[in-house]
Amino acid sequence: GTLPSEPSLVDGHGPEDGGGNGYADASAETFPWSNINSSHWSWPLQPRCPGSPKVVQVGRLGVSNTVPHSLQRSRTSVIIVSPTPADHFEKRKYERDHFYKQWEVYKKGIGNPNYDVPMVLRFFVGHTMTSPDRDLKYRERDMEVRKLLLQEAEKYGDIFILPSYDLDHYEKENGHMIIKETTSACTVKVLQAIEWATFCYQFDFVVRGADDAWLNAPMLLDRVQSGVYPRQRAYIGRHLANIPVPPFAHDLMHGAKTESDYMYGMTYLMSYDLAVYLSMVEQVLGLPLRKHWPEDGVVGLWLVGLDLNRFEEPAMHEAPDFATVPQYSMLVKFNKECSPDTLLVHHIRWDQLKVTYGFENGKFVAQPSNCQSKRPVLDQYKD
Repeated sequence: GTLPSEPSLVDGHGPEDGGGNGYADASAETFPWSNINSSHWSWPLQPRCPGSPKVVQVGRLGVSNTVPHSLQRSRTSVIIVSPTPADHFEKRKYERDHFYKQWEVYKKGIGNPNYDVPMVLRFFVGHTMTSPDRDLKYRERDMEVRKLLLQEAEKYGDIFILPSYDLDHYEKENGHMIIKETTSACTVKVLQAIEWATFCYQFDFVVRGADDAWLNAPMLLDRVQSGVYPRQRAYIGRHLANIPVPPFAHDLMHGAKTESDYMYGMTYLMSYDLAVYLSMVEQVLGLPLRKHWPEDGVVGLWLVGLDLNRFEEPAMHEAPDFATVPQYSMLVKFNKECSPDTLLVHHIRWDQLKVTYGFENGKFVAQPSNCQSKRPVLDQYKD
């Protein structure tokens, strides 16, 4: 009934596999170019733990371990962590605006403007430092993105700027597009987000959000609080099974297994105990987690060997026109028109989406419409 905690459960992730822990640390090796002021990127404007008297940089986490842990952890129900590229200013604005608009309508509906929403939204981006090896136009763009990102972080206070790469670097090898860095940038963002969440909060669920997904946040909270979801070892979302693993990732698998089984990355939830387990694997057990391959698949691999309560959430779906090309055939089953029953719709075109929010019969209601997909993402594994 309890989560296993033996290091041997992290199959294929032990020190004997070699390699580092996948983090891009602030070092001369990572940043070979000169004149970098680390205070400009390495945790300058992080959202602090509630109630913490100060936040200082310690290792990968921008938190002080000199303050008793119990004093730094606030209670909430749901934490949404949204990994996002630095230059996705408009998408973050849409995700943020819809989130707070929903709770504004909710508070008005219940007649309590001081209602303390037990839900937290945070964004996680990588560093945007640039290299002199890049063309001048790209260096200038990097600097402009950096400037605007810091302004956004200071204005809203909900952005983590991480000391890790913001984007993946892909190159073609043996007919497959592979990540050439030692990590997937999104994977690192999600793991660091989970580590932050478990350090700062006690919660029921952490939600891996997305800046291209519309979420009915009050509906999600109602599902959590009404007991729709299991509370222990819970792994919730849209299930993908028997997904072939690209050849370069076969060493992540167990034995001769070359297929993966995980919750699709449109959005998924993990209960508190699973989040704590993942945050401990590297921080406490000292076992490096592999971070190649797309993040949703890798998270599924991290959880292999645990007795999970998988929960299929059909109210999460793709925009109805998304999976219409052959390489997305496995996702066609997730295509669906938006309705008042939609909990989340992924790959949304924010500029086309229309949503009416209201409060009827004592309940928050949302009516999304004109749900259109963004253009299909290039298949990184296509020959």
